[in-house]
Amino acid sequence: MILRRFVYIMIIVILLFVLTYQPVLTTYAAGLPLPRQSQSGNVLSLAGGVIGTAASATDPCTTSTPPSGAYSVTLCFTSPLDGSTVSGNAAVNISISVAGGTSPGVQRMVFYLNGAYLLTDYQSAYSFTLPTTKWKDGYYSLQAEALMRDGYTTVSRATRMITFNNGITNPPVNNQNFTPSTGSTPAIGAPFIVAAAGDGASGEVNAVKVSNLIGSLNPNLFLYLGDVYEKGSVSEFFNWYGANGTNFSAFKPITDPTIGNHEYSSGGAQAYFDYWNNIPNYYSYNANGWHFISLNSNATKIGVSASSGQYQWLSQDLANNAQACTIVYYHHPLFNIGPEGATPAMADIWALMAANGVSIVINGHDHDYQRWVPLDGTGQPSLTGITEFVAGGAGHGLQTILNSDSRVAYSIDKNPTAFGALKLALNSTGATFSYVNYTGTILDSGTIPCLKAGADTQAPSVPGSLTASASSATRVNLSWSAATDNTGIFGYTIYRDGATLAAVSGTMLTYADTSVLPGTLYMYTVDAFDAAGNHSAKSIPASVTTPGLPASLSLAVQADTYVNSVSPGSNYGSATVFRLLTTSSDLHAYLRFSVQGLAGSPVVRARLRVYTTTNSSVGISALRVADNTWNETTVNYSSAPTLGSPIASSGPITANSWVT
Repeated sequence: MILRRFVYIMIIVILLFVLTYQPVLTTYAAGLPLPRQSQSGNVLSLAGGVIGTAASATDPCTTSTPPSGAYSVTLCFTSPLDGSTVSGNAAVNISISVAGGTSPGVQRMVFYLNGAYLLTDYQSAYSFTLPTTKWKDGYYSLQAEALMRDGYTTVSRATRMITFNNGITNPPVNNQNFTPSTGSTPAIGAPFIVAAAGDGASGEVNAVKVSNLIGSLNPNLFLYLGDVYEKGSVSEFFNWYGANGTNFSAFKPITDPTIGNHEYSSGGAQAYFDYWNNIPNYYSYNANGWHFISLNSNATKIGVSASSGQYQWLSQDLANNAQACTIVYYHHPLFNIGPEGATPAMADIWALMAANGVSIVINGHDHDYQRWVPLDGTGQPSLTGITEFVAGGAGHGLQTILNSDSRVAYSIDKNPTAFGALKLALNSTGATFSYVNYTGTILDSGTIPCLKAGADTQAPSVPGSLTASASSATRVNLSWSAATDNTGIFGYTIYRDGATLAAVSGTMLTYADTSVLPGTLYMYTVDAFDAAGNHSAKSIPASVTTPGLPASLSLAVQADTYVNSVSPGSNYGSATVFRLLTTSSDLHAYLRFSVQGLAGSPVVRARLRVYTTTNSSVGISALRVADNTWNETTVNYSSAPTLGSPIASSGPITANSWVT
């Protein structure tokens, strides 16, 4: 009996111990990038693991409420499962819901591993791939918080406890060496295509669109101009720049990158150097007869002044360069009219490049597109200067240009039109450039000669397939096929009956001649010319006879608006329907027509046709207006031209009918 009672007591004690004991989470390894320098460059090491015991299962959801109490935010991990063991590339998914009020919207979701920054996701649904082989095996705490568009950051982080199991017992080290790509070989007779873009690796929809655009350009070489968002972490490079052919990694075999400022946001840019296999801070290479140089423009991280090691290396590299054409690219532009501002620290390097015949400089940093006129070493316009491009519209938002500068040849910041990439077609003595937006539309284009290539004496090829057709008695439409040139086509000259008629840009392959007469035979030819003024031979002629003048011509309205005495300062130029005189105010419309195609014939009668949408017993009256200088987008009641004498009246009108 005593023995049995003792056994019962021991069982009770054991049960109490089991019921009251809670596992204790003790010290974790940092899980932070640990850089190691070696002669081969920067090497990334990521430590991880846990000392002690595992945490208990955690609730997959957590709810936070801002101090105002306006709403509550709930974050829920859906994968990985709490307490699970993961290996390789693990899927991470989290959902977010807002209750108790109006949601301000989610600006971004931020993830952490063992309390250290992991990744920012800007795009719903919030999911990414965690490359667990970048850490050593062990227990890890995966957490997430949301930043709302009203500035509130959720207080409680959703948490999952997981175990990495890849058979990796020591922090992984990348011992590979970076070798610059010289690009792929273009088809016989095709130009060498270089695409350049920056500030886009963020996983957002527009970044994906620009990545797809670059693929459609079929480049032989790709220059990524820096910034992987938000902090250039290991997981952001893996997900947002891409891996195994996703996003911008689709061009990794032909990519020579440069480093941005965001790569340094989580430390010493270890993930950048790891992703690109211990890439140097600055390097150069030759491709298709051109010399390329990538620099590190992060002046607070590496020297860029005339006394710096980078400057001395660049000076020697340019002195040794035997190529006639040189492109230099780095992240921060010296000249910039966008909100990021200029980077004066790069002035010494700019002067060095100008003194050594660099033709093109390509930058990112500002999220827009800018092309500057050729500038000398002091930033003054010069025919023998450097052409600077800012091509930071690769997908992570667009920034509004704040300033203007007479040295800017072209710029665009319009959202979403300005998302795109710079395309360069390289030849032995120059480059043809175009800025192509995400829809494939060319927004800017032209040619740039190589400053060290000498005078261009080669004429373009002859334009082909010239056609001429008369669409009316006073209009002839011309079209032709593109010519080619070693430095690119700058423009085309149109000749009529042997005399120069007009010149158009090199991107135009059509022209409308509206100065012809009815019933007349005309002969046209076209030639092509380059930036150096070399002209091709004239094309095979195309002839056309215009038809006779018809009895009447129909003319579309050139400008139209109305004004209102009740709002004398308001302009209604965007209106698609006219409002006319009422009993409470003076409203009247202005119409202007450009009369063309009469070929000198007198006007014997003019008829105005208006479509009505309402009934009126008074109808419409037409009055003369002597002043035809008004602008439909600016004119208002106070500035409207004076009304002249009546011409004619319609009398009563019926709704939904034409009135003449």
